[in-house]
Amino acid sequence: MNLDSGEQSRVTPDGQLVPVSPSDNGSDGFADYAIPLQGSGDTTLNLPSMSGRVYFALDGKLKFKVVAGGDGKPALRYPAGWGDTDPNHSILHDTVEFTFKSDGMYCNTTMVDMFSVPLSIRLQGAQDQTTGTIAVGGRERILSGVKENADFAGLRQDDLRVIAPSHGLDLGTFSNTYYDQDGAPKSITVTLTPW
Repeated sequence: MNLDSGEQSRVTPDGQLVPVSPSDNGSDGFADYAIPLQGSGDTTLNLPSMSGRVYFALDGKLKFKVVAGGDGKPALRYPAGWGDTDPNHSILHDTVEFTFKSDGMYCNTTMVDMFSVPLSIRLQGAQDQTTGTIAVGGRERILSGVKENADFAGLRQDDLRVIAPSHGLDLGTFSNTYYDQDGAPKSITVTLTPW
């Protein structure tokens, strides 16, 4: 999102903020906004002042679609890989969210919709901060822990991701009475050891 104009936009490999357009959709109906990461080195992307997400896909390109938003202006239909009809369902991917303004960078490794790829963010500037770090082997323990818990097993989608219970409710893979059982909410416990 362009913070000045409110337009939904994308970042080009050279760091330009460009409004999305229906003409970005290719012959397959999807916009290719991929910026390949360097195999063994760092990929540097200079972000302009904006608010948005960085999506990472490990085994294919994500398919975005430019559509008319509720206000009639061009808008992006984001990947919703947890839905089995989404074209990104079989692609291992995840995202981080951020807002970069003149007074600072605000970001998180969002796990609201799903947990798929362990990501951490390191910010260097006036301070050196890291967030989102997961213990070595943590992804595998999360996937297996969810699978082993009968109440939550339906939230695991193969080796791709664990989806949020709200999406599981929508898909019919999570009990719509789970939080009503025994009059009190239940929880899952996953123990992660620091590296």
